[in-house]
Amino acid sequence: MSLLDRCPFDPADPEAQTLLDALGHLYPLATQAQRPISRAGIRLQDIALNDAMTDVWPRVLHAAANQGRLRALVSGIAADPNSAGHEIFVRLAQTPVEAGTRSPLPVPAVGPQKNTARILGLVTAVLAVVALVAIGVVILAPNQQSGGEIVLEGYDFLGALPFMPAGPQPTQPVPRPSSAALPVHNSGAGAVPFDGAEPGAYAGERDVTISRRDDLAAHLEGHPETAAALVEVLNKDPAVTRSAALTVAGLGAYLRTLTPVVLRFDIRVTDHGLDGHTAVPRQAVLQSGTAVLVDGLGVPRIRLAGGSPLIAMQNVSGTPQYLGVKWNGFDEKAIAALRPTGTPLTVLVLIDLGTGVAFDRPVGSIGDRDTERTAGSVEPSTSPVVTTTPLTTPLTPTATTSADTRPLDLSGPWTMRSLGSDIAGAVSHTAEGFAFRNEEVAGAVRAALDCVLIGKLGGAATMSCRNAVTGNGDPLGADSTYSGTLTAISWQGRSMFRFDGVITAPIYPSLGQYEVSLFPG
Repeated sequence: MSLLDRCPFDPADPEAQTLLDALGHLYPLATQAQRPISRAGIRLQDIALNDAMTDVWPRVLHAAANQGRLRALVSGIAADPNSAGHEIFVRLAQTPVEAGTRSPLPVPAVGPQKNTARILGLVTAVLAVVALVAIGVVILAPNQQSGGEIVLEGYDFLGALPFMPAGPQPTQPVPRPSSAALPVHNSGAGAVPFDGAEPGAYAGERDVTISRRDDLAAHLEGHPETAAALVEVLNKDPAVTRSAALTVAGLGAYLRTLTPVVLRFDIRVTDHGLDGHTAVPRQAVLQSGTAVLVDGLGVPRIRLAGGSPLIAMQNVSGTPQYLGVKWNGFDEKAIAALRPTGTPLTVLVLIDLGTGVAFDRPVGSIGDRDTERTAGSVEPSTSPVVTTTPLTTPLTPTATTSADTRPLDLSGPWTMRSLGSDIAGAVSHTAEGFAFRNEEVAGAVRAALDCVLIGKLGGAATMSCRNAVTGNGDPLGADSTYSGTLTAISWQGRSMFRFDGVITAPIYPSLGQYEVSLFPG
């Protein structure tokens, strides 16, 4: 009898093991798994998708077998072009339908169990947060991804949902040396900020022309829906839209401003897969040796293997769960997040993969205009240089430490960032520190965020915030407190500061312990 027609589902069966391995590779994230599960009409009941998918898939298949929907699930996946690399789906889907004795059993307890009351509680909490966001009380939106899932993407990883067909596989460079482990906040699987303009941040093969960039541009010109999904993703990153938002019509020209390079250390990003015409985000670690396209600010924007767009990393809630195979040398304390430089670059200083000698690659070139390093270039870095207090959120452009004693300049716009959302406001002096304020008015409704920041530069600090909404009805409000550090920085030639902290009260069960940053710009 076919595996698809047996009940209960036997995870010890060799075919079942192959099926589970293929599902885990094809759909490593809950956001990716929801679509085929839903299309098959499987009722998950108490199965929570925010556990590791290696634990969830056996329970899903058991539930599907009990409900007589396992064949529908596998047949639906077999019809998906992205499953072509796994023959198990087509082979099982083509097996004749056979009737058998069904003996439904409870869903097996693989991983932490989630009872109905807890799920309802989480739903209630999430709905409450959504309602507060809608009226402006809670301005900080939750992260796109929860559950702590971070996909490990090896240098030759294509992905289950690529934006374009596979191309030539890149060559992994020799692992770059690290003089010391980089500090990292494991609660959010953050990363050390590292300037993408740093000489030696990237590698490449000198005088080897790379056509993959232009192949991607041509592919997207023939697939406007895919191009639209890619543009929508890139426009979510302020560093991309700092001059103007990208358009589908201008995408080809934009891609031809990017430079093909190879990563010299593991980095954290938000990568994406293409599900139909929709980009599905996933938090990821890209392995050293990954080929990427870098923009004029020194930040990776496209993963060349599958053509997927890359934007700034987001912290995950809960304990980080690294999905996939850990490569030799993987160390969660040696992961960096590349930040944009403040001044557009004209050249990137790369390390030759064959000789280890540094050379210059003009920004926007594809290996056809490589030259000797220009005189006066600094020596290539051998390990990311931490120039500010290590953060778990990406830095804004040009933020670096400053040892000067000039009076702080609080002019211009300021930004508060948390859980992937930015709030624009103004900062002013107070008797004990600083104040941040944001106010928005929509008709008769006024929403205000007022924060008081107390502490000394270079030391511990506390920020207390009050969200208040007034209008038609009783006033509403919510308070929050954050603990962290104040760091002196030089930003666009001015003496300024930034605050980075973690919420200490209240802790929303649906969001967990999340970070906040306040910085100029």
